[in-house]
Amino acid sequence: MSNPAWESDPTTRHEYRWWDGEKWTEYVADDGVQSLDHLTGAENLEPPKNRRARASGAAAEQDSLSSVQPVQLASRTARFGGRLIDLAIYFLLTLVFLLVLHFTDVKPIPVDDSYDSDAVRDYAESVDGLYWVPILFSAIYEIGLTATRGQTFGKMATRTQVVRAEDLFQPEWGRTPRWGQSIIRWALPAVLLIPAFYLPYIGEILFLLCYLALMWDRDRQGWHDKAARTLVVSKP
Repeated sequence: MSNPAWESDPTTRHEYRWWDGEKWTEYVADDGVQSLDHLTGAENLEPPKNRRARASGAAAEQDSLSSVQPVQLASRTARFGGRLIDLAIYFLLTLVFLLVLHFTDVKPIPVDDSYDSDAVRDYAESVDGLYWVPILFSAIYEIGLTATRGQTFGKMATRTQVVRAEDLFQPEWGRTPRWGQSIIRWALPAVLLIPAFYLPYIGEILFLLCYLALMWDRDRQGWHDKAARTLVVSKP
């Protein structure tokens, strides 16, 4: 229909709004500073028409924006695809861990009538603490890669990246989250699972809602994103 460009905002709420060549988007700019202003769908906006000449100052500002493409939030499909890949990695490594246990001194209790309560107690003592190993792995995997690269292997595969929300549309945008943000981003879903040990299904539901929240959130943030003040964007 027309070339993507910063055009005068037809809603008049801002100076400029990004026209992607087919439709108006949520990306806006005022005084050269970009931000988000989502459309409701009820505005009934017309496509941009031939623009009249602007004053030299406004024209210079628009020209300065013309080379700046708005940051694209990662699609919900890409985000869930990346999460599924990460979960598959967790599953495979946990399986490897269990196989290692099988061929070491930590053996499952044989299912027959030959063992008694002492055998059960000895087995419980032998595996005490081992259940935390997969959780520790997930923490190292998620926190380490997010803080150093902004990407887990799942996000690398889906070309998405975690960035600091406060950097959005700023010259330094794209910085990886701080270590504290990365820890919070991993810890919140893990903490939400704790009730599962005491109340059936409650922890699992909270865990799922933490991620499903990005389906209806306008900035596509899950609860963990909001708590850590991060966004997930498409990586060029």
